[in-house]
Amino acid sequence: NVFWHGWETDFRGRLQPKCRTLSPHEDDLNRAIIRFKHWKPLGDAPDDRRGIDWIHVHVHNMMEGVDEANGSSIWASDPAKKKQTFETRIKWVEENLDQLRQMAKFPLIHRETLRLDRRRPGGGDVFQRLAALLELDRAYTEYEGNGGDWSKVFSGQPVHLDATCNGYQHASTILRNYELARLVNVVGDKGQRPQDLYEVVATAARDKSVGDTKNKTVAELKFMLRQNGLPIGGNKSELVERLYDDIPL
Repeated sequence: NVFWHGWETDFRGRLQPKCRTLSPHEDDLNRAIIRFKHWKPLGDAPDDRRGIDWIHVHVHNMMEGVDEANGSSIWASDPAKKKQTFETRIKWVEENLDQLRQMAKFPLIHRETLRLDRRRPGGGDVFQRLAALLELDRAYTEYEGNGGDWSKVFSGQPVHLDATCNGYQHASTILRNYELARLVNVVGDKGQRPQDLYEVVATAARDKSVGDTKNKTVAELKFMLRQNGLPIGGNKSELVERLYDDIPL
């Protein structure tokens, strides 16, 4: 089944699908279901691993925060952690490949670990996590069945990558501001961990004596408002609420 989405820009200049159903902008279940129509080989040569490496990155992203079952660790190494280098994410999946494939083959047995038994409607990554594991297992099954040739394994799996403060990514490019581009991950060494502009701003604010405010969500709120075109005083009540939440009582 093939369908196309019509797209339009919102007031911020961001592209949005006119119909959100079965789109990358919808909820967990919708994102888990969709695939690209034209599947591509996972390599240009038998030993070219670039495609499967991106599947590894996607699986790692979906497994972040999935720690243990019944109080015991299930991983060969530490659990998948946020803000790791691509190399670290790829290596983590390789080290835990057997366990991940078992989860794909027997999801009901691992439903507690995969959080299939406590899915929140419309939220989380539960179905996307399962879909990523199924694709990982399918790709390796085909690879093993064709004699070990990644150029003969095809996939249409979308790999979701969240932008880092997207408004300032565009601004850094337009202004050719290298330091800002580095802080929002437009440029940089792929061997380094991703930068976090919100945390940088929160740290600078703490250094300028803003009290005990330690939560980067305070800085994040103002940044998101400003880059999305809201006035400087916009959403003041929510900012005050977050500041109150951060005050130790």
